Parts: sequence; C-alpha cells; structure tokens
Amino acid sequence: MSICPKCDGSGLLPGKNLGEFRVCDLCKGSGQEYEQQTNEEWFTSLSTEEKAEWLSNRDEFIYDCGQRGVTPKIMDKDEWVEWLKTVHK
Repeated sequence: MSICPKCDGSGLLPGKNLGEFRVCDLCKGSGQEYEQQTNEEWFTSLSTEEKAEWLSNRDEFIYDCGQRGVTPKIMDKDEWVEWLKTVHK
C-alpha cells in the first residue's frame, strides 16, 4: 500500500496555529493511501468549522457540480441523497 498523498504518510496535517497538528481527514491518521469514500463519508469527517466553511462556499459547490454558467438551482432531498452517495473527488 502506498502513502497518503495529502499528508505524505505522516497521518497529520497542520492545524490552525503554528506548531498545531490535526489528524489527516483523508487517511484518518494511518498515513496510508486511502480507499475511495463517498461525499457523505468525506463530509462527516470534517470538523464543525470545516463544514461551516464548506457550506458558506456553497456557490463554489454548485460550480463543481457542472452548473457554472447556468442559473443555480436548489437541490432537492433526492438530489442531495444522490450527491451524498457519490464517490468524493
């Protein structure tokens, strides 16, 4: 198995403050290459602050879903369920 590309195998990522570290959300601290995860697995691995930041940048999410250049639409419950089950990129 190869090393995690996000943390370079250390299992840790820099924290908000100098000298502070947090567990890598990609490999869950193992340092090993991760298995693909769904968007739901990825989202639930985020800290509260990271979730809030992601949600506050929702217009960026709409663009990531290939809707750039069109009138953004609000996703309904079924579309959110489908997104949560999709492999995270």
